[in-house]
Amino acid sequence: MAKFKSAKEQFDYIKKEFFKGNELDGITGMSAEERLEFLLEKVNWALKEQDLAEWFGVLFWEEIYDDEDEFRRHRELDSESFFNQDSQLVSFTEQELAELAFLKELSALCFDLSILRNVDTSLLGWPKYEPLDYSCAELLDRVSDLADKLPNLAAYLSKAIYENTMIFCAWNMYQPAQDYFAELYDSQYNRLMNSIPYQDEMPRSAYSKAMMSEMKKFAAHLAECRSHGMCLGEIIVHNTLYATIHDEVDEDVVNAAKKLWAYIDRNVEIDVECFDTETIFEEQPDEVVKAVRAVMGPMMKKVDEAYEEGGFSKGWSTDRLARAYFDDFGYRIICMKYDGDEEGLRRLRI
Repeated sequence: MAKFKSAKEQFDYIKKEFFKGNELDGITGMSAEERLEFLLEKVNWALKEQDLAEWFGVLFWEEIYDDEDEFRRHRELDSESFFNQDSQLVSFTEQELAELAFLKELSALCFDLSILRNVDTSLLGWPKYEPLDYSCAELLDRVSDLADKLPNLAAYLSKAIYENTMIFCAWNMYQPAQDYFAELYDSQYNRLMNSIPYQDEMPRSAYSKAMMSEMKKFAAHLAECRSHGMCLGEIIVHNTLYATIHDEVDEDVVNAAKKLWAYIDRNVEIDVECFDTETIFEEQPDEVVKAVRAVMGPMMKKVDEAYEEGGFSKGWSTDRLARAYFDDFGYRIICMKYDGDEEGLRRLRI
């Protein structure tokens, strides 16, 4: 893109290059519904190309990271942008300022969707959905309904929901679900679903519908597990026994998962002074390694008991992936308890 010496020069360039036929001139005469429809059409147009959407996104905004949590990012007005400097706007007419306000809204949506992979859905004329993940059926339906009319917007919303669902899995040590979504594959178009497709790979409308279908299946699975009285920790243990998200919920496996989670929650912890939870297990002092193994050995015996009580065949108890999941889950529970992460433990207990 060209470099500019003033806000007016940049504004004139944007109108000429991206709003053919003086499209912006009619902004002030539009109703609220017409303005919103025009905004969403232009967002959909900008999102056709990632680079273009990102360019529009940074016209007004910059990305800010939370010092305490790398997952939490937001946008703030960029003080270096010409469009955020009052001295640059004194020559703008009232009409041009109205058009600039529209560009600011367009920029906010492009920034949220193409850079943050998140969005304030009230900017779409919807309720403000939080969290923006699998858990809101109304949100999933709205995105599915957008897929044919505004496929690029729907695809980026789908990717935002996907990434926030992956964050939910990571925060809660839900590895079977995290790996399931990381490896999500569309057999019709022969591609992984973990990135927004180019049009020649898979129609974005098809991508959105398929992704929303998967999110609804995940939500339904969790709801089914909840109907059996399981807390999140028990659900994770239940799925870990299968080493994946298992559609069927067997009562014997439910009871085995509840019993195993109760043991993990009650017993899997260590009490040593030299434990640094930020250091990987292989680099921990011998005292920590010994303490962790002393706890994990009995836990894995309880895993074997859970397989037996759940009616699994003998092959399941030696499944390497499931045992690796349990090893990691147990170690991370140890870390959470050592760090006093009561909020994380509370999420698993409800």
